[in-house]
Amino acid sequence: MAEYGRMAKAKRMAANKPKTKTKSRLQRLREAQMERRKARARKRVESVQKKSAAAKSASPATKQKRGFNIVANKPKSKSSKFGVGSAKTIMHNGRRLANVSADQLKKTGMSLRQYMNMWNKTGKRPTALTSKQKMQMSNFEAGMKQATAPKKSVGSRRKS
Repeated sequence: MAEYGRMAKAKRMAANKPKTKTKSRLQRLREAQMERRKARARKRVESVQKKSAAAKSASPATKQKRGFNIVANKPKSKSSKFGVGSAKTIMHNGRRLANVSADQLKKTGMSLRQYMNMWNKTGKRPTALTSKQKMQMSNFEAGMKQATAPKKSVGSRRKS
């Protein structure tokens, strides 16, 4: 016997509708995160394409201003110089090295370790003047220690 009415119609609709598995909250969050990542990636690709199109259409003088080598159309490599800037270490041939030139070490008369320790302590690059002051202070402190140190008694000798 056929059923009639609202309930019967709802049952028929539910029977004909393909069942979809409901997604958990975590799945929905992951999908949303993936969509955001894809959108960001698309934006990055578009910006790179715009920049490359602008670089191709630019005049040679503009390319030179932007840091391009006109002959090879490659960006100029920025080689970091020792002894310049506020960074204490720089990358050189794939290794992290102290940002100090040999000339600076000669001027200050310090070893590399002393130079870096002084730089870390004061927050400024040591100069020849600051290294002399430090040497004078260390000599003065050493002299003070000797002057204030109690004298050792060797023992009493009697004259006979």
